[in-house]
Amino acid sequence: QVGPDGWADAYDHGLIVSVAFVLAALIVAMADVGAGRRGRRRDERQDTDASRSTA
Repeated sequence: QVGPDGWADAYDHGLIVSVAFVLAALIVAMADVGAGRRGRRRDERQDTDASRSTA
């Protein structure tokens, strides 16, 4: 029964895998960005404070 149904199943499976991969990548990216923003904000504050103190 490899016809339009089989192709549709394979196509849907590919879509599910691709969508799941994209969602996982977005979740990881959002987590990294969130942690990066927190760390960068602290680092930037330290850098600006250091530059101001030295200047």
